[in-house]
Amino acid sequence: MKSPSHPILPLLIERLERLSADSPWAHRASGLRRALLQRMESEGEGSAIPTERLIDLALTLLERAVKGEKP
Repeated sequence: MKSPSHPILPLLIERLERLSADSPWAHRASGLRRALLQRMESEGEGSAIPTERLIDLALTLLERAVKGEKP
């Protein structure tokens, strides 16, 4: 695997992985985690969504999951 294009990506991927499968956020977290992994591997080549946007989405999802909000 290449070095991450943004240093926070591995941490976000790990946190998204830790969401319980019973969480209403698990399905969304899985898709976002996949997108972050692809971003790390390709370093953003040919992607329509900027890395910063993916990071914002991941942080928002994690924050809402921790607060117990509904998707």
